[in-house]
Amino acid sequence: MANSGTGGSYQSAEFGLREIRHALKTSKMQLFRYFNDLQQLEYVRQSGGYANRGFTYKICYWDDYSSMRERIKSSLNDQVQKLKSPSPLEKDLG
Repeated sequence: MANSGTGGSYQSAEFGLREIRHALKTSKMQLFRYFNDLQQLEYVRQSGGYANRGFTYKICYWDDYSSMRERIKSSLNDQVQKLKSPSPLEKDLG
């Protein structure tokens, strides 16, 4: 991946479809389908290149995966704690 910014930030990285296809080991057709969806949803935009040599792209919307992961983890921990705590029926029988 080419990096257009200084400091090596992944958020400013530019890439081509060929790089993605090789990294994910997917077919060309499947990659085009997925990539077209990402462009229509405005997650990715074309940032340079030429039609005969291939275009370069840049991610223009980053989901906040770390906060989403924490919410999921918290929710799962709450569910586990509820399963571990004795139910009202068990308290009456015990």
